[in-house]
Amino acid sequence: MPERRKRTGQMASVDIVENNPSRSPDVLVAQEESRMVQSENQDTDGVTTTHIRPGTLVMYKPTENHGYVPRTVTASAVRMLLKQGWDYTSS
Repeated sequence: MPERRKRTGQMASVDIVENNPSRSPDVLVAQEESRMVQSENQDTDGVTTTHIRPGTLVMYKPTENHGYVPRTVTASAVRMLLKQGWDYTSS
């Protein structure tokens, strides 16, 4: 039978590291194109209208100086913007 270690009462050390999972462009398109946002508005007569539209996300538009400018875009435009050279990561 293996020998058990004695407990000393000390806590185990924990390291917290930032997790930056990278998504492929295909995964981004699949996740964002299927995402819809619902909002409701009520007018003065008490009629409630429900609107369903594509969600939005931040993408980065390339500039002439080889930099990127953040822009809010609709999720339905992601596929086209990726083909035009836009980026979806800030780096």
